[in-house]
Formats: sequence, structure tokens, C-alpha cells
Amino acid sequence: MSLPSTSAAAVIAGGMPNHTDTILSGVFIPLFFLVGLLFHFRTFRDYGKKFIWSGLCFSYCIARVVALALRIAVVKNPTNKGLNIAAQILISAGVALLFVVNLQMSRRFYGQLHPHHALPVKRFITGCVVLVVPVIIMVITTVIQSFITHNVEILHKDRQIRLVASVFFVILPFIPIPVVLLVLLMKASSPGGLDGPTVVVTDDVEGQLREKQVANGVVGQNTSLERMQTGNTSGELMGIDRATLVDGEKGQTASMKQKLAKGTSSVVVVGDSTTENNKDVRTKATVTTWIRTLGEPESGFGPVPVGRNQILESAAVILIPAALLTFEQGVRCVQAFYVHKPGNAIPWYMTKGAFWVCIFGLEILSVLVLGLATLPRRFSHLKLV
Repeated sequence: MSLPSTSAAAVIAGGMPNHTDTILSGVFIPLFFLVGLLFHFRTFRDYGKKFIWSGLCFSYCIARVVALALRIAVVKNPTNKGLNIAAQILISAGVALLFVVNLQMSRRFYGQLHPHHALPVKRFITGCVVLVVPVIIMVITTVIQSFITHNVEILHKDRQIRLVASVFFVILPFIPIPVVLLVLLMKASSPGGLDGPTVVVTDDVEGQLREKQVANGVVGQNTSLERMQTGNTSGELMGIDRATLVDGEKGQTASMKQKLAKGTSSVVVVGDSTTENNKDVRTKATVTTWIRTLGEPESGFGPVPVGRNQILESAAVILIPAALLTFEQGVRCVQAFYVHKPGNAIPWYMTKGAFWVCIFGLEILSVLVLGLATLPRRFSHLKLV
């Protein structure tokens, strides 16, 4: 969003593309391509379940490669409006893909450790992600108009829109930071702290908790309920209400246990048959199930990080890119607000060095961190095969 203002004395962040841009583009093009190919495309391709967020990271890397190639083309053809428009659009809007990925990872991290309170967080983050689309459309429109019109009033309105978008794109990458810090604070203040056990259900917490009474005959006395933990096939923990449940049919209990071993989460009560005076005694027990929202995955938010080290590692995977991208967008926001006054020196954040370091340098570090973390292993809600 560091486009020139409507002022005649405006200065473009990074200056006009020149031979230095050609050299730096030649350095960053292979870097983005290799990071995207080795750390994101291979991850997206190799796992049995396609992890869409790795695909988005790869798409971002390719978008940056194209943007840098167009910047080289602009050096050769500085008066070509089509090349300038395409290059500005890709540079301004491409990074939004990383914002969306990091927001989603923060949502899943919250859900892994605090699933019963994750619905408000999901709604808030989903709303932020939805807002990205109209903001990008407005930015693209203003970029195109800045090259094809000379109407001062239109250009002034376009600049106001870009300023609002710049502020929005500072807030967006910052959101995962308070979300993750809230997760860590809640976990640290819980019994056992960061090293304490975490009990979560296998279904999405967006579903409604349902309890129903199962009665197949005479109600027995002293039905005992106890809490226990077990693991499903994706390595998650789920809470189970254990009760004495008699179904009167041989093999039914074994079938229920087999379903639990396979990760089925619709029935979470396990019972055993009992007899009294050679007669079946059937009891009434509470069966607790999670009713999933239509279309939601069955295995929740992904494998729960167990222990202090895993929790802090997952937090760092989100916090580092969030901090880098927030700083980058802060610099770009300042660039958008800057109007040069004749006779004044150009500030550091408008120089070519700041342009390359704050945009491409910080972004390559962010996407590299996300790649090294192997996101599906930490945040995939589907069993990896």
C-alpha cells in the first residue's frame, strides 16, 4: 500500500525500479521459489490429506516470484502502464495470503488447548478473513485508477482508501499475537500450568453438546461415572464419561470399543454387561455426544501439543511471522501516509534499502518459518497418512 500520493512532490517508496532492483530481484526470485517448492508444495503434495494452508503459502511464494519478475520487466519498460499496474497489485495484495494462513493457525492453536471456548475466536477470525476480500478489491481498484486517471478528486479519494487499507493491513497480522498470548496465559493459569494435562473432545467445539438417556430395561442402581482420557488415531486426547451400560446383546460392547479405537467420536460412553441372578441387568446411562456443524471435520483442531516445549514451539511458529509481518505493514503504512516536501531529505523508510528489507526480506523469513514448522503436523485437523 505504499503507492504515491496525489501530491506532485510525492515520492514512491523504494524509488523508481532500476538496475539495483534487477539484481535484488535475481536474488529473491530463487529464494521464494525454493522455499515455496521445498517447504510448502512438497508438504501439500506428500501428505495423504491436502492441507490447504500449505497450498496458500506456496501460492504466495509464486505470486512473489511473478511480482519480482514484473519488477525486472518494469526496469526495461518503465513507461508500460500494464506492467506497472500488475507489479503494484501483486506487491500490495500478495502478502494477504500470509495474513490469512497465520490467522487460521492461531485459531487452531486456541482450539487445541481451549476447545470449549473457541467458537467466539473462530467467528472473530473468520470475520477478519472475510474482510480481506473487499479491502483487496478496493486496493486493486485504486491502483488501476492511479495510473489511468488525472482527476484530482478521484485520486484524492483513492489515496484515502489506500490509507484505510494500510491501517487495516497493520491490524490484521497483529491479531494472532494477542490470541496466542491469551492461549498461553489461560494455559499457564490452569491447574498444572503449561505442563498440565489438556483434555479435549474429538469433535469440533462448534457442535452442540448433547446428553441423552439410553434405557434398555430395568434401571440399575449406583451407576458410576468417571472421567478418563484416551487417544484417537490422530494423536488427540478426548474426554470420556465412563458408565455402566448394559445393552443385552453379545458383542455390542466390543463393537463400541472398536469404534473408539478407530477414532469414531459420536459415541463416547463405554459400558460392560453385568448379570444378576442369571438375568441381564440393564442400566440407564448418559451418552454424551458432540453434534458437528454440517461440513466440519470430525477430528477437531489438530494434534494437541503436549508439554511445555511443544506448546511454546507451536506458539513461536505463529508469533514470529506475526511480529515480522506486523512490523513490515507498519513501515508500509508510514510509507503510504508520507508526503514529501521539497528540500527535505528522504526518510529511511522511503529508501530502496528499507523497501527491499521490510517487504521481501521480512516476508521471506516469515514464509520460511511457516515452512520449517511443517504446518500439517502441528495444525492439521485430519489424520495424516
